[in-house]
Amino acid sequence: MPWTDRGGATLWECALSDRVLSIPGIGPDGLVYVACNDQRLHAIEGATGVQAWECATEGRIESCPAIGRDGTVYVGSVGGTVSAVDGATGLKRWETAAGAPISASAAIGAEGTVYVASDDGTLHALDGITGARRWKFAAPGVGLDAAFHSDGRSDGPAVGLDGTVYWCAYDLNPASK
Repeated sequence: MPWTDRGGATLWECALSDRVLSIPGIGPDGLVYVACNDQRLHAIEGATGVQAWECATEGRIESCPAIGRDGTVYVGSVGGTVSAVDGATGLKRWETAAGAPISASAAIGAEGTVYVASDDGTLHALDGITGARRWKFAAPGVGLDAAFHSDGRSDGPAVGLDGTVYWCAYDLNPASK
């Protein structure tokens, strides 16, 4: 994985065990978080390219890591789990089952709730500290893989400044509306 400056010059490269499946997340301390096909979240020192740690998950990670205010890194996996990882140490804080694969990036609300969309058309709201489910919403008319675009991407949620959660899912029955 190469890292470049604003002019496009390579600053460093870091060899990882498998291919990277998402864009990186950048922590406030300069750590670069990347997800690989090897079912691991990797943290790389942004200044040097040296790998700081890696953390195994219950499936490959296809989404960009979301980083909370306290440095916790949240990722969903195609294994159907959401993991919260201490950004400084790489230790897993919690892992919660979503019941279906997760391909989209999580969003974090101002109060710390983590919102993730699973590929079966369900939006999950999880406590960012404990991983406990606060609520979930199953989009009507949406089945497994229906939240995907034709190119295989899934939509993740977005959270407005007022706390409103926005999320798009593909309706399997558009003619019925």
